Amino acid sequence: MDSSAVVITTCCGRWEHARQSVLSWASDDHVSRVVFVDHGCPDGSGTRLEALWAQADPSASLTVVQLPRRGDFHKLRCINAALREVIAGLETHVLFLDVDDVRVAPLPPCEEWGLLVSPDVYGLLGTRRSSLERLGPVTEAIRGYGADDLYLRLWLLLAAEAGPVTEAKPGTFRALDHSEEEKVRFYSTKNPLVSNARNVAQLADMFADRFGVALDDDEALKERFGVGVWRDVVRLCNESYSFRWRASLAAWRRELGL
Repeated sequence: MDSSAVVITTCCGRWEHARQSVLSWASDDHVSRVVFVDHGCPDGSGTRLEALWAQADPSASLTVVQLPRRGDFHKLRCINAALREVIAGLETHVLFLDVDDVRVAPLPPCEEWGLLVSPDVYGLLGTRRSSLERLGPVTEAIRGYGADDLYLRLWLLLAAEAGPVTEAKPGTFRALDHSEEEKVRFYSTKNPLVSNARNVAQLADMFADRFGVALDDDEALKERFGVGVWRDVVRLCNESYSFRWRASLAAWRRELGL
């Protein structure tokens, strides 16, 4: 079967971003489907997108998943809802994109990448569908603004042993203008540093159990995943929201009494 990608994006109450982001995928030679998770959007984003998509003469199909919401936006729950749709499909690769990021140039051919990253946007990571099937669902125990993104990036990055890491050409994607107020509207905890602090010990233990290596153990990371992935783990953990996560791990454990 030919290689093709499915794009996953999630949303709660950001219609204008959703409109631009999802419609940017209407015609890409390497994308056959977009899965959009409407997590109780008060603006009816999912229904409105279905109407616009039909008018766009798309080469790809659109699947809208309506996920009821009580309380906060739960990104990882949305990801699992989308993955259930993806596993039932035929696409060979899966791309995760934040709702405030748009495609402005074609993707590199899917067969060229095992893990796809971009210098243009923080929220882009793609991988082989077979890697996701082997990894299983993401945890829904990690939640909160910032912590959910960090978990998802690490979860996918540590799957990079399944194939080469490819960087999309600069200019392939563009981040839409947005305010922090928009991003945190449906989170009870607005500060990503606080969110990370609440989840950091659990996050580290989870990866130790899952991959048999601690995220702050440099030598173990190098031995298990190679120097390239180790560098990316260090960069991602240290640069995520300017929070020196790995360096603070022991201190946060003491602070949380763990």
